[in-house]
Amino acid sequence: MKLLSVKETAEALGVSRQTAMRMIAEGLPAICLRSGRRKKVWRVREAALEGWLLQHEKQAARAHVGGRNGKVETLKGENANGANEIFKQ
Repeated sequence: MKLLSVKETAEALGVSRQTAMRMIAEGLPAICLRSGRRKKVWRVREAALEGWLLQHEKQAARAHVGGRNGKVETLKGENANGANEIFKQ
């Protein structure tokens, strides 16, 4: 069982440390090893992180496939050059 620091968790997810802390506050399974006057020391089990990612990937996939009606959603947005593009998800 490997425990990841918040910094290691952030690097594994490709997000900032602050975003990783927000994810912990919003439900990413984590362990508080020490709660001092200044700060808490958090660790995330590597296996728990992988399970949490799989769960959220499935939820995101369901949302992008049209959710309840099963239709493919079409989004309109701008590309890097400022031109409008149609994106199918």
